[in-house]
Amino acid sequence: MVGSVTERLAPDEIFLTTNGTNLTSEVDIAARDSYRVQVAATTTVLGGLIQVLLGVIKFGFVGTYLSEPLVRGYTSAAAAHALLAQLKHLFGVSPRRYSGPLSQVY
Repeated sequence: MVGSVTERLAPDEIFLTTNGTNLTSEVDIAARDSYRVQVAATTTVLGGLIQVLLGVIKFGFVGTYLSEPLVRGYTSAAAAHALLAQLKHLFGVSPRRYSGPLSQVY
């Protein structure tokens, strides 16, 4: 999830530099990676602060109201999502990005 956030907030197009002699463009990899690390660190710290805040206000009691079938279904759906996300790496394909309804199918 953090990887998709960093790619969305710091795409390669932002870090293109043009060579003055033959007008070719190339990506400034050091600047791109540095900014992506900053975005990932910020996202991680913010997520941690939210979890600490929820722990301080004792928000964990909500979990007692969740039924066992609901928790099992959520866990199964998370496993299916992780499996589908890895299929492109398993088969070595590079699909186009699609965001919207049924994005896993497309």
